[in-house]
Amino acid sequence: MVGKRGRGLLLGVALAGLTACGAGGDGGASIPDAIREVAQHREVEPFTGWSVPGVTLYRVSFSVPDRSEASVIGLDDASGAVLRGPGLMRRIGARPPDELARRVFDVLLGQQGGAPITAEDRGTLGTDAEWATVAPAHLEDGALVFFGWRGEMAPELVEHRVDTTTWEMSTRSATEVIVASGRRAAVGGARCMPRSTCGCWSGCAAYQLVRAPGRSPDEAVFVAVGEEDGPLYAQRRHCTTLGGRETCARVCRVDSPTAQCDDAIVAEEEECTEACPPTEAPYHCELLVEGCRRVDHPIRAAEGDRAP
Repeated sequence: MVGKRGRGLLLGVALAGLTACGAGGDGGASIPDAIREVAQHREVEPFTGWSVPGVTLYRVSFSVPDRSEASVIGLDDASGAVLRGPGLMRRIGARPPDELARRVFDVLLGQQGGAPITAEDRGTLGTDAEWATVAPAHLEDGALVFFGWRGEMAPELVEHRVDTTTWEMSTRSATEVIVASGRRAAVGGARCMPRSTCGCWSGCAAYQLVRAPGRSPDEAVFVAVGEEDGPLYAQRRHCTTLGGRETCARVCRVDSPTAQCDDAIVAEEEECTEACPPTEAPYHCELLVEGCRRVDHPIRAAEGDRAP
């Protein structure tokens, strides 16, 4: 049997429990319906990291494998209108470039808490040339320009350019920035391949894949390592008929009859007084710390000699 005092205690506990349940993990009734409607299935909570006069801010976020996103949106205190994207950026108003870039990360890029990077932030990712393009956030011809990372699994150094009137944004990779300036941009690491001089095989050479001005971004062109401004090379198919059968300039990856073979890397423009007919390289090359190493193909060479 429970006395009056006991019944009073139980009632107090029950009311406290109901109050706690009504609050909810995201603030419950403190999140306006208009904000919930915009958030849809995403998590939403009040945001106090920075403020805008006359606007109540909220953080909307979601996360799935290999991708996460968090943005700041607002509710106009007077009209009850939801402010997001360019609309919220216009209410933020003029700010120093670095602060404004941080707001772009929060509002436009879905990277709440992000910040523009500078050359002092350099780590192991990116090339010397890419980092040489990085500058602190600044205003340029009416646009806010700053650098950041794109992607989570394989981050890419990119330049963001935001029109401070419309708040429309364009993004390009640091590689595209370099090429747009009229220079070649290295992509990935060096590779060691058989050297072809006027169709004749002459040892190994290290080549670097580059993006070059005036070329399609999807076009693979190379330079010899150490000759960044030198001749361009391309990987292309070049064949001819010798003794009644077709033979092509190609490179096979291992010394095996079933090896996978690729087209050779050859100079795009080459002055030759004499030239060799296109053939398969009798070796392949491996890139080591100390340089390129040649690996001969006696098995494939013997198979080729026996071919009709």
